[in-house]
Amino acid sequence: MTLDAAAAPAPTRRRRGRLTVLVLLAVLLLGVLLGLVLGVAGGPWGSSTTQWAEGRVQLVGGDPPRDHHVVVLQDDDWTYAFARGTARWIDPRGTWHEDGDPTCVVRPDGGGVRFAWERADVEDVSWRVVVLVDCRS
Repeated sequence: MTLDAAAAPAPTRRRRGRLTVLVLLAVLLLGVLLGLVLGVAGGPWGSSTTQWAEGRVQLVGGDPPRDHHVVVLQDDDWTYAFARGTARWIDPRGTWHEDGDPTCVVRPDGGGVRFAWERADVEDVSWRVVVLVDCRS
């Protein structure tokens, strides 16, 4: 009986040790997940200031229509501009493009277009940057 009594506490200690390790791993995992969620929600990905607007299109610079160098988009309050071939855009079928000219801004009719912009701040100056042109509508 002496052998059985001495051997009995060892499995209990092992179980407690395993349970402690599992609890610590669970707390660590929870901390990592919480950090990721808070980091994304409060970090650069979650704090985007992207806004959508609709505006009239005008091409300027050079001789019409091929030599225009700048696309100007104008809504009720702001005038936005970007160099041709520099904006990301979505074509009428929903395909994303990272270069070339958005098909909906190259047309000479001055029609409207939907676009996304973000505010840029440097020192005491701020402006709006066109980040995407949506030609689906």
